Amino acid sequence: MEFPELSFSPRLKLQEEIRRKLGVPVTCPSVDRSSFSLIAAFGRCKLQLSPASVGVLLQVAIGGSAAHFNVSQLGERRSSFLSL
Repeated sequence: MEFPELSFSPRLKLQEEIRRKLGVPVTCPSVDRSSFSLIAAFGRCKLQLSPASVGVLLQVAIGGSAAHFNVSQLGERRSSFLSL
């Protein structure tokens, strides 16, 4: 999924800060006991929201890998995702 207008630069700083302060990555390829679920809600969005597009938006915002967030759609503008 391509989003040419999004900048992935800010997430690199946040991703490194999370690793430095907490000692963990933002995402992990496998789910384990330290994983937890969060909910993302989007008030307005020009994009068609799907698990794939929400994963990319999370990757842009906080780093990690879009595929590793394991996004599940909860409603039209709400999704849950996993993180460490």
